[in-house]
Amino acid sequence: MIYDYVIGMIFYIVFILFLYFVGSSILKNDSEPYRFLTGYLIYSVLIGVGGIIIQQLNTSWNIFFGYFILVVIILLIFSFYRIKKENIKLFPLSLKKFLKNYWFLFAISLILIVISLSYQDWIWLNNCLDDGQYLNKMATLPYIDNPFTIAPATGLLGSSNIFRLDVFTTGELENSVYMFLTQVTPSIFARIFMSGFNYFLLVNCIFVFAEKIIKSCNINYNKSTIQYISCIVILFIFNWDFLNQSGIIMVQDSWQFNTAMYYGSSIVRTMGIMLIIIHFIDKEKIGLKDVLIVLLISIALTSKSIIALPVIFTSGVAYLLSTYIISEKKYRFIAIMVTFILIVIGTILGNTEKISSVILTQISYNIDNWFLVLAVIILLVSFSFKSKVVTKCNLTILIIGILIIFDPINNIFEKLSVYDFVAARNLTTLIYTMIIMVSIYIYILLNKLEFMKNKLVLMYSLSTILLIIGALGSAHIYEGSILSSYKTVWQNKAIIPSSTIELGSKLTTLANQRNKAINVIMPEGVMADGDMHSVAIIIRTFAPQIRSISAIGRFGTCETGAFADYNADEQRIFDNFLVNSNTDTAYELEKMLLRYPINCIVLPTSEDNLYLESMGFESFDKIDDINAGVRYNIYYKK
Repeated sequence: MIYDYVIGMIFYIVFILFLYFVGSSILKNDSEPYRFLTGYLIYSVLIGVGGIIIQQLNTSWNIFFGYFILVVIILLIFSFYRIKKENIKLFPLSLKKFLKNYWFLFAISLILIVISLSYQDWIWLNNCLDDGQYLNKMATLPYIDNPFTIAPATGLLGSSNIFRLDVFTTGELENSVYMFLTQVTPSIFARIFMSGFNYFLLVNCIFVFAEKIIKSCNINYNKSTIQYISCIVILFIFNWDFLNQSGIIMVQDSWQFNTAMYYGSSIVRTMGIMLIIIHFIDKEKIGLKDVLIVLLISIALTSKSIIALPVIFTSGVAYLLSTYIISEKKYRFIAIMVTFILIVIGTILGNTEKISSVILTQISYNIDNWFLVLAVIILLVSFSFKSKVVTKCNLTILIIGILIIFDPINNIFEKLSVYDFVAARNLTTLIYTMIIMVSIYIYILLNKLEFMKNKLVLMYSLSTILLIIGALGSAHIYEGSILSSYKTVWQNKAIIPSSTIELGSKLTTLANQRNKAINVIMPEGVMADGDMHSVAIIIRTFAPQIRSISAIGRFGTCETGAFADYNADEQRIFDNFLVNSNTDTAYELEKMLLRYPINCIVLPTSEDNLYLESMGFESFDKIDDINAGVRYNIYYKK
């Protein structure tokens, strides 16, 4: 495990420096966070475009790996050439000043990772089983044939439709290269280092957004204090039940910020709006170059998650309209015409009742929350700053809200969302962005008060401490003892039950010894360290060669093939046998086994089972994790 953390940390540092290097070759005189953010977007566009094409062509993972290496080499050569030719100073600040200006951005990222580990029970559950799709895909792509048509959780053949949504997202494909190159345990790499990177990306995004807004307000401020605005993100990692019941905010899938920040959708959900508008928010006019940049950023966001489509639409349209509204009179007419066209299109498309209902329910709940009411008041006060940038930001947020909420103009957003949970996640993006903007406005207000200027660091330090206490306290109240969670994580340093890694290792050994497909059924979940662990959907992370048939209950199966009819009822036959092994349940299990080519069964016990042996199965190996209370007996039928 020491290797995993050392190599993971080296990767984390090198990756950040690489993106900073790329961004510095484009931005000569901008701040370090802006350079890093720009480098990230350039890199994401190039990786995303190639990844989407390669997935649609259904080629091998090795083709993408070669493309990835080529992109990195080209970016390094280009960046080195540009920096040398333009005489760009790579590190304009001294180390002391750099740390003074930005140390908090690194600290917050670390704090968020530490707090996220207090939700060990959710990690053991593999994020409501969603990790069966995302973590499995990252871990298995380099090691399987037909990687882009295999269902990650089951290992069975999935859809080969080149227009299915997942071929347009490349986040897991990109991460699979990092995992392959570093050979870091997948659960550590994703849950510590990639989550940590995305937290770091978020706080840098906030810094750049804040910097542009603050510069427009003509106030005297200390640049080294801007970084402290990012402490507000600690609020997002509070327990979701606490946030709801305390009247703060209610947002869709807020648990993903706590334990699934490594998802590509987390980038879109937390900073999608900011990334769309951040590069142009201080510009008075929109040119062709700006439109092209928006298109490239849109590609980058879509490559992270398809939920970016409604975010791109609402943010792009809202920014366009807000720019025209505060411009000359002739441009306001264009804004009116665009609005009219959107209303006509929305009327033609019609309302999606299910999505409207979900959005209105969440809006009505949040309107009653004192926290968002206070946020709206501060937004109104911010108009007194007499800054076009602030006005444009506020109008953009207002128009996004209109595009999401009000019929018929919101019908376009609803159709782009497709699913109600996607629409709700877009509302989450809006709420997160509004809270971040309010935090920036509070900073501006404090700087306008002379007696507060010298107390900003102290005030933000106390705020950070209180937020940390609140985050850990809310986890303790709603999730149970955080000390117990941290103890469990300490005992399972791979950030997953050790027994699962061992089970995966032994199943891999079995697969390597047998020259045939290993089709495994096992319990969908077991109790590990006192918490439910969904082992069936995550086992392929550590055993890519096998097929986890018991994961079909959560992720389904393809329409054709040997396991086309396997469903929850079939799994229940096996579960009944596990609960009560007797002649009757064994008979039902044997009948089920005759219908499917299942040749491996994992029992949640180390004891031998005579019924399975009578069916021709032999015990291949056993696992006994006394501390976690987990036992397995692997049976195989030749």
